[in-house]
Amino acid sequence: MLARTLIALSLSLAVYTPAHADDCPGFSITTTKPAGDYAWAELQLGKAGWEVRTIPKPGEIGPWRALAGLAIYKDHGHLNLVLGKSHDAFAVIDGGSDHGDTGKIQVFDAAGKQLASWGFADFMTRVERDKLPRSISHTQWLSAEPPWFTARPDGRTFEIRLYSGRGVVLTLGPRPTLK
Repeated sequence: MLARTLIALSLSLAVYTPAHADDCPGFSITTTKPAGDYAWAELQLGKAGWEVRTIPKPGEIGPWRALAGLAIYKDHGHLNLVLGKSHDAFAVIDGGSDHGDTGKIQVFDAAGKQLASWGFADFMTRVERDKLPRSISHTQWLSAEPPWFTARPDGRTFEIRLYSGRGVVLTLGPRPTLK
């Protein structure tokens, strides 16, 4: 009888217990750049939204500017800033901190103007989308093991490793591509 009462009590408490996000830090921003280059741009969440600033030369820092088009995650976000060697474009990759399927890979010019935006349907197969690992607060679309992004020798092209093991190729510049 006591065992049944404890089980019933546990089940009734489970119904009223709110779901919690996965155990992970609230925000993270990582930067990927070609070997031998410096981090020529920075990203931050300002009072009005995401902001970017460029660093034309080491020690010469530009002002923070609004970066339109990125979702504002109030409590949770994992963004990856991918910098091209020519310093004319960068990508912001949403590492899976929500359940949205659009705007996962976005490319901006150095001034912060959005040049391109891709969602899962643009670079994943139907089978990959149907099998996406999801938790309460994450969509694990990137590989479980780093490196998630690998710069190619040209400094403009990066391979992005998906959870399925397949890679897609992002090329930065005035006319970015994703294949």
